Amino acid sequence: MSIAPEQIKEIDKIIKKTAEWPDEAITLLVGRLACIPGYDPDFELTDELRVELERRIKEVESGKVKPLTWEEVEANVRRALERGLEKVKNRK
Repeated sequence: MSIAPEQIKEIDKIIKKTAEWPDEAITLLVGRLACIPGYDPDFELTDELRVELERRIKEVESGKVKPLTWEEVEANVRRALERGLEKVKNRK
């Protein structure tokens, strides 16, 4: 899966526009995007999770942490699965 730079710019614009929206408006926006597999309209963001997400967002925005692309995540998962399979095979 690949996202065009123009799409990323549009997403960034949306994020900036919605930064000050009340939670109810954000919930409505997410609800309209509910075609996302696994989306749970009853999910409620806890204060603890909100704090953690804000911390992680600040780390990315500050440059302290470099986010991974989907391709990098997928490759990491594949390597981890392969290592796990090798461990299972070696136990026999």
